[in-house]
Amino acid sequence: NAYSGSNQPYQAFNGVTTGNEGWESNYTTSAWIGFYNPNPLKVSKISVQNYYRIASSYKIESGSVEGSNDDINWTQLCTYTNSNFDNGAIWYITVNSADAYKYHRVNCQRASAGYMIIQEMGITATERTVQESTSSDYDFYKDIGVYRVVKTDKYYSINS
Repeated sequence: NAYSGSNQPYQAFNGVTTGNEGWESNYTTSAWIGFYNPNPLKVSKISVQNYYRIASSYKIESGSVEGSNDDINWTQLCTYTNSNFDNGAIWYITVNSADAYKYHRVNCQRASAGYMIIQEMGITATERTVQESTSSDYDFYKDIGVYRVVKTDKYYSINS
């Protein structure tokens, strides 16, 4: 996931809701931001906060959310459209994933080339804590709240 200048992806998860922080894409029409958790997650919702100023210049118009357990094969979980370009506004992507994945990425698109900025993101999910070995058994999940993401090699890991 490419980024511009010092606005790296982990800054979209650091709790700073104003100021020159957050993830900023390269100048493009499409980009993605991803997150990883060692225990698979069933993501139900992702909150996205627009840039705190001149948000309409850095808008994300549409995209999709994908999940993977190996960072190679991806499954599309949902598509979304954003129509709220107010400064600092929070909008939501409803995911409601039926399956749990370790890797997630939010694909972002805009009609004309430009930078895209996400001031802050949040994830609502359940974490699979135990996976049973047979199909007649049940997997066990717990609710998590994601507040911070820490920088790793390629992705940003959840540190709840």
